[in-house]
Amino acid sequence: MTLTEMVKELALTNKLNYVNVAPAESLQGEPEWIRPADFLPGARSVISLGMKLGVGVQLANQIAYHRGPRHAIYSYLWHGFGLPSLHFIDRTALLVCRLLEDEGYIAVPVMSASTFDARGSIMEFSNIHAAVAAGLGELGYSGLALMPDVGPRVRCGAIITNAELEPDPLYEGPRLCDVEKCKKLGDGAPLCVSACPTKAIGADLERVVIGGRSFEVAKFDRFRCMWGSMGLSTKAMGLKDIPMPEQLGYAEIVSALKERDPNQVMETLVISRGDYCGQCIMKCPVGKPERLSGLL
Repeated sequence: MTLTEMVKELALTNKLNYVNVAPAESLQGEPEWIRPADFLPGARSVISLGMKLGVGVQLANQIAYHRGPRHAIYSYLWHGFGLPSLHFIDRTALLVCRLLEDEGYIAVPVMSASTFDARGSIMEFSNIHAAVAAGLGELGYSGLALMPDVGPRVRCGAIITNAELEPDPLYEGPRLCDVEKCKKLGDGAPLCVSACPTKAIGADLERVVIGGRSFEVAKFDRFRCMWGSMGLSTKAMGLKDIPMPEQLGYAEIVSALKERDPNQVMETLVISRGDYCGQCIMKCPVGKPERLSGLL
């Protein structure tokens, strides 16, 4: 069994749904300081790990966000974020890193973070772009990685290593993100745009190059996304009404966090990681579970 096969077998044995490999050079187009070599000089490969969101977890998000009871969000925060990220993806990354280092290599794990990834999380490395570079899917208009079977309904992590693993080809299937078709399903804008309560996904486009392939994605306001994902949006689940200022930065986010409902503060202490929004994920038509159509 090759080292690449050993890595993949270990990841899948730990109940992950996705594990592919990208050459580190395929992410050389990333901004300075978030390229693989910035984390590991001499990086040769990036391993992308992923786990699907459960259908019931998605339902919990929509029940909490649109109808109540709001405490249904616990299922989404823990089973949609904390548990997949901490106990499956991050644990698997640790085990894979130990395997690689037992074989004489160096491996740097990247934490499984939030929906919006390097655009607003603790770890400034794009697990989303790594998944695309590893051939697990394509980059959608929203800037999220879309998998052929579940669309953006997945949590991802990554491992950067100097082991030269066998890379997987870029996704070559049919185009997943059909912007014009998506516009017809909503109010004339792509569903990810119209669903965003804080208008974080803009109308202007920018180009992202991954593995030599170019993607056009919407320009993104990370702080507006953070406002919604941290439960500060005035439209989310009956939370305390905290008006969003026109100009947003870290200072405004930190100040607003001090004003949150005390119950929400306790939720985040218990859950550790989570996202109170996720509407760009839930509304995306790619891979949307048909079994939810009669429930929402």
